[in-house]
Amino acid sequence: MPPVSSLRRYPWLFALAVFVVYYLFARLGVVFSSMPDSSLSLLWLPSGIGAAAVMLRGWRMLPAIWLASLLINTPAGLPDALMSQHWAALLAGVGAGAVDTFQSFAAAWLFQRLVGRPRFVAGYQVLRFSFWVAIPVSAVTVMLLVALSAALGFLPKTPETGMMGALSIWASFSLADIHGMLLIVPLALSWMGAYRERGALNPWLMVGMFGVLAVIILLGYTVLGGAVYLLIPMFMILALRAHVRGVSLFLTVSSITLTSLTVYGHSPFGGASHWAQLANLLLFVFASGVAALFVAAQQLELRSAKSMLEDQVAKRTLALREANQRLQALTRTDDLTSIPNRRHFMAATPPDNAEGVVMMLDIDYFKSINDRFGHQTGDDVLKAVASLGRQQVRSNDLFARTGGEEFACWLPEMTVAEAIPVAERLRQVIADAEFNLPERLSVTVSIGLSPFLHTLEDTMTAADAALYDAKRAGRNRVVVAGIPGGGKGAP
Repeated sequence: MPPVSSLRRYPWLFALAVFVVYYLFARLGVVFSSMPDSSLSLLWLPSGIGAAAVMLRGWRMLPAIWLASLLINTPAGLPDALMSQHWAALLAGVGAGAVDTFQSFAAAWLFQRLVGRPRFVAGYQVLRFSFWVAIPVSAVTVMLLVALSAALGFLPKTPETGMMGALSIWASFSLADIHGMLLIVPLALSWMGAYRERGALNPWLMVGMFGVLAVIILLGYTVLGGAVYLLIPMFMILALRAHVRGVSLFLTVSSITLTSLTVYGHSPFGGASHWAQLANLLLFVFASGVAALFVAAQQLELRSAKSMLEDQVAKRTLALREANQRLQALTRTDDLTSIPNRRHFMAATPPDNAEGVVMMLDIDYFKSINDRFGHQTGDDVLKAVASLGRQQVRSNDLFARTGGEEFACWLPEMTVAEAIPVAERLRQVIADAEFNLPERLSVTVSIGLSPFLHTLEDTMTAADAALYDAKRAGRNRVVVAGIPGGGKGAP
């Protein structure tokens, strides 16, 4: 058989594979699951093969299905007494092929309309497929097949006669087609569909389950007929641990085994007749299979919902973290100048016993700038001074706007002697800068310096006092705390 990747790439190759698989499983069904004295199978896996093929690859699979059904039904659809009537054999094959092709098309069409995309990722999809697709499609198409068989006179023999016999055949064959769809469609979609289940099956779990299946079958057909009901908890375990893939595989293997053994007279199910035993078997497989597949799909839905919820939580957590970072930046950044604000300055500067210098800076005559040229011009001056200040200090220095026209700078690991040139350079750069003012007007600053004292608050108080000493000394100058009138400046 060609690899799955080649089947997806070449539709004609997929159609050929469908033809071969359909024909082989139909032949196996006739041989291993046919009623005594009848060539019609009670486990018709091709019903699921055809439906799954059309679901996966569309209407282009219909000719392959019709041809395979024609070949399997033309020689096998009639009793030996009619084999000499070639026209009847051909008519039976053509009619049965048309019915089987219509069944595959109808199942795929209804699945698309009532269930959705070809996949089983939710419990409701299993129920809709089972009760809204498999049952009605099988019932209608088997009714057509029974009518065709009755018209040609080769209905299988049953204990009942007349209408009751036909109804018995219709019910049994409908269960066989439902059986085939229930086994093959979930198996094909979970292994070959566009949405394949994530994660590989646990091989040891499957080996263990098949081992237990063998023991149960041995017990069921030897000393303990009721052992077959132990399959139900196994289905549930697989539904919880192996999901649709594992359940569909185990269901298919166990069902084919039970059906074949039942056909050959080893039924663990009670019944007055062979027909009743087979009907009980198919009802058991349908009930337990639907329940197990429902739980498996529901587990997949819950797992998908959990994954989506975790993704949403992760996305919202990231968004919240980013929002908190933006909020934190806003609370620690001055809106106008985009440099750190007083809150950031107070939090980032060591609170006590640090080595460094605090520089306090205030724009001279800033109120008159606002009064003469307006607050927009004053804002432009503040932004320009902030930009110049940030450019003149080191990368590890902290230059901040502490309020109004006042700025502060923390110069870590620096002495006053080293800080004075820095302050003087900043003062001179601002004094020489050209500001975009309506009139030619120079902007100057007064600066106060203080070495770090016992606490940051004491240091800022001392630097602020030196700043006001600079103001009183004539502005546009640098004053060091503890040195009255100290520092340099414009005359």
